[in-house]
Amino acid sequence: MKEERLLFPLLHRYLGSTICNQLNTENTEMISLAKGQQGSLSEESFSRLEKLLKTHVSTEENVLFWYLDVEHPTD
Repeated sequence: MKEERLLFPLLHRYLGSTICNQLNTENTEMISLAKGQQGSLSEESFSRLEKLLKTHVSTEENVLFWYLDVEHPTD
C-alpha cells in the first residue's frame, strides 16, 4: 500500500505513466494471486506469481533503481 500511495505518484511524475501502470498492474495481480484460495495456490497460480515477481523485481532493479541512482548518486 505504501508503494502505491507514496512511490507510484513519484514514478508517474518522473518516469511517466507506462512504467507506473505496469508496476501497479503487476502489484494488483500479485496480491490477488497471493490471497487466492484460502492460503493455498494452485500450480498454475504459483507459476504465474513466480513469473510476475521476476518481471516486477527486474523492472524495479533495471528502471526504478537505475533512475534513482542516476538522479541521486550516493558517491
